[in-house]
Amino acid sequence: MFRRADVLLERLRSGIWPLPLAMMLVGIVVFRLAIMADAARPDPAWLQAWWLHSGSGDDARNLLSTLVSAMITMASLVFSITVVALSLAASQFGSRLVRSYARDMKTKVTLGMFAMTILYCLLGLRVVGTDMKPEQVPHLTVSMGMVLALLCVFAMLIFLHMVAHAIVADEVVRRVGADLEESIATLPHAGSGRGPTGGSHELPPTPHPVFAAEEGYVEAVRYESLVRHAEAEEAFVELRVMAGQFVARGDLIASYARPQGEEDGFARAVRAAVLVGPERTPVQDLGFSMRHLVDVGLRSLSSAINDDNTALVVIDRLRGAFTRLLRRELPDGRHFDPQGRLRVLGPHLTHADHLHHSLHAIRYSAAGHPLVIITLIEALARLMPHAQDAAMRDFLLAQAELAADAGRRGNAEPYEQQAIAQALERARQARAWHAPMEPTQPSP
Repeated sequence: MFRRADVLLERLRSGIWPLPLAMMLVGIVVFRLAIMADAARPDPAWLQAWWLHSGSGDDARNLLSTLVSAMITMASLVFSITVVALSLAASQFGSRLVRSYARDMKTKVTLGMFAMTILYCLLGLRVVGTDMKPEQVPHLTVSMGMVLALLCVFAMLIFLHMVAHAIVADEVVRRVGADLEESIATLPHAGSGRGPTGGSHELPPTPHPVFAAEEGYVEAVRYESLVRHAEAEEAFVELRVMAGQFVARGDLIASYARPQGEEDGFARAVRAAVLVGPERTPVQDLGFSMRHLVDVGLRSLSSAINDDNTALVVIDRLRGAFTRLLRRELPDGRHFDPQGRLRVLGPHLTHADHLHHSLHAIRYSAAGHPLVIITLIEALARLMPHAQDAAMRDFLLAQAELAADAGRRGNAEPYEQQAIAQALERARQARAWHAPMEPTQPSP
């Protein structure tokens, strides 16, 4: 079930600063441990090891100062490269994809390594004096700074390789597709029995309105909390919004029926269960990552970029995601109390809604791109065996026919018109196919 912490966790995962900050704290701990190890005064012969610093206090300070300067320079380089990569991705694939790069662990670990090393060396400068004799210098502490600096060099090399790979169109689409797959994986399998339970209920009228006190996007709805409040008051709540929708201050977001009549306290509880923030999040919002994939496809089909191959990769990733989505149960908006009574009813999206929202914009933009239209029709044909009922297969076939109509209106050449017609015929033949249902539990 959703908790308020889920939105906070998603914001932390999408932020660049939390992991580097945590690694800086780790650097402080490593520094304290190194100082404690130096205070133990190991055997003098051990201090002559080739890998351990063995100079005077002045040598140690010079080394640490050099490391600080070098690490700050390298960190600036890493930060600059990150900004350039984000700028390229935003201009070519859409600014919303910045979130995907911000979530990348390699970038955050690299920045964190530099921040940790810089802080460690600065702390080392505080304990190393220029007048220290070699036997007084905390050699292990200074040597650990060298080790951290070497790790930063390796991290930067890996980071440069990652950045060069990350701005490739196929990799960008794969990243966004992975976010979508992560959201789909949280849904229960079709027929698993994990969906809402309860019989049919006659819905009472809901005369008491609840209006939004904030403006922004619905980040999530705390359904569990809402059900508890409704059960305690013997009330029924009908939500008018769902995660991902925009609400303005004063919009109607819910209405409720309560035996005791209207009450400001209950209305505040309903309002508090609808979390409104400045931007959409993937929490409870399956269309969030779908929109990112569609944005990449639309920009690739624009006259400024005109890159059919990227659109083909987007269609492939969407088909792969919908292959799994069609075998999952989507929330139907009904939420019951432990006694099986319907307490909260909200809007919901079906598989057909998600498919339509994802494909219609690509279909219109691809009208003048016959290859993209043919690939889209073939993708819909490949989805048909995964549909669990005839109605969904009919819907997929209707989408294929709309794509074929768009392709014919796009002034395609005669041989391209023929290829579109052949792809549509294959989709009609696929209407009769039906793949076995995916098991809800892994086979032993």
